Amino acid sequence: TVEICKKWLEINKEQFVRTELITVSENTGIPANCNRGIKASKGEWVKFIAGDDYLHNNAIENFVLFSNNNSDSCLVHSDYYRVKNQNVIENNTDCKKEWRINFFLDNNTTQSVQNKILHYICPVAAPTVFIKRNIILNVGAFDESIRLMEDMPMWLKLSNAGYKFYYLNKKTIYYRIHQNSASNADKKKLFNINQTRSTKLLYDKYTKGAYSFKGKIYRMLFFKVQFLLESIGLNSRNIVSISIYEFFRRLVDNYKMKKIIELENEESRHSFDAKG
Repeated sequence: TVEICKKWLEINKEQFVRTELITVSENTGIPANCNRGIKASKGEWVKFIAGDDYLHNNAIENFVLFSNNNSDSCLVHSDYYRVKNQNVIENNTDCKKEWRINFFLDNNTTQSVQNKILHYICPVAAPTVFIKRNIILNVGAFDESIRLMEDMPMWLKLSNAGYKFYYLNKKTIYYRIHQNSASNADKKKLFNINQTRSTKLLYDKYTKGAYSFKGKIYRMLFFKVQFLLESIGLNSRNIVSISIYEFFRRLVDNYKMKKIIELENEESRHSFDAKG
């Protein structure tokens, strides 16, 4: 609550150069919250982190060392610990392997290839990001039209503007996943329809152009299936709904995986030619 925040800031104010508690009378969405934070911030670099997540003790130190050693960097992300309930899950390797995101995390990967990858998947964990304030302002700040999604629209805006993502290969954040998280609401549902609506807005506004005709068909079918299941009351974990949902999800995921592999092979060829 606001009162708890005020008390905490009063107790811990000596640990900070400056603090400011920003409140609003109604829920205006995550991107709007981020924009209020950007407007109030004064520093060269900013960091956004949700109330469920927390920094590793060495997060700031590791970031400063990395940014000093990579003077061109203005957008840095890192690895993270996943926390479920009270248990820290240290191994994120399976997720990385599944989407081949180690390819994106290689700092030798070109900015243009990063941009293409971001149109299919999000290899950037939002809580880990350190970002220069001015580049957020350069791209018009966060997109408030997609109220439940602040990260991917911003990553795409920045990448489309030519900014490169630099990867700090250390775990700097504890990223909490639990039943009350906004992205994991209502466990009785097969999928979060509000998240689907946000993903559809992202697709229409930012990523649709990267898809081939076949990819667009797969994507639209998957959206239509989700909206249909929701409208007829079958957005639930029964065998029929799960089978339908998973069939179309796999169509989309397999298509995206194929495009990622093509990009990886293309980058490998260019790298080989450059060395040759």
